[in-house]
Amino acid sequence: MADDLSNSVAQLASDLHAQKLYYVGTSALWVYDYFLTLGDEVKYAYAGRKNCRMPSLTHPKNRYFAAVTILLSLLSYFLDAWTLEVYVKTFVTTHPVYAVTGKHKAIPMLAILLIIVQCGLTVYIMSQASKSTDLPALLLSRRDASPLPPLPTLPNIDPFHICMFISTLTVKPWVEAALCTCLGFDIVVFVIITFATTKAIRKSHVGDMFRVIQRDGILYFFVLFASNMVFLLLVLHARPGLKFMHNHISSIMVNRITLNLKRASHKRSVIGWSVETFEDRSEGLHGPLLAPSEASYELRELRIDAANPPVL
Repeated sequence: MADDLSNSVAQLASDLHAQKLYYVGTSALWVYDYFLTLGDEVKYAYAGRKNCRMPSLTHPKNRYFAAVTILLSLLSYFLDAWTLEVYVKTFVTTHPVYAVTGKHKAIPMLAILLIIVQCGLTVYIMSQASKSTDLPALLLSRRDASPLPPLPTLPNIDPFHICMFISTLTVKPWVEAALCTCLGFDIVVFVIITFATTKAIRKSHVGDMFRVIQRDGILYFFVLFASNMVFLLLVLHARPGLKFMHNHISSIMVNRITLNLKRASHKRSVIGWSVETFEDRSEGLHGPLLAPSEASYELRELRIDAANPPVL
């Protein structure tokens, strides 16, 4: 029996170590992406005059929320009272959908409803977190008829958790429901962005911008949907110590989407100059500004006179 318990503890330790390495790896990926895109952030996100309206704050919120989450997750191991991290992906990804659908009022209403459902599930899940005296028994896959000896008495402290779902082993069905709402939201965003941008590209004079939205929306869907699907499959089928791996891929994807949109918007606002442009306006530097057609006519007359000088 002691050998069985030792093997179970060793397996749990190995799983938790793998989860720790995964968390460190995703955090390192976020830091790498941050420095990789820092130049674009300074050039496109903060160039020019900015106001303090909510849409203008979208990029800083997406950019630095992940860093705050990483720090809070690390601090939560040492702070007994910390139990809840804020989840804002739904609110963030609603902005492009709201824009490409012509500011349709149904979009924010549906997003608000989904946020309320997700927040309700999250609050319930976190309120059901067990104490550390119960958590090891669940992690070790113990059953009532288990031949393993009883666990030793453990201190009555909050359980270690990396993300908000790690302490919810007793309410796994509710975690599955929360993940399913995330998958459903990703599908809705994918369908709306695909159809709305395809229609807008054909009719709008800013087709390049809509192509960026469409491309990033499709890429975002496949990465996020696959990530959430893997998370759900782990919850359903993985060993207890591996069920609640979390990830920061969503924050990286949202950062790239907002930067790409700002880059595309910046390029659209740059005026394309050409030789003809300077020729049409050359007279305005030394005399009264003439209409483009008049200036072009006078330039053509000057070229003719230069080609056929008068005979003295």
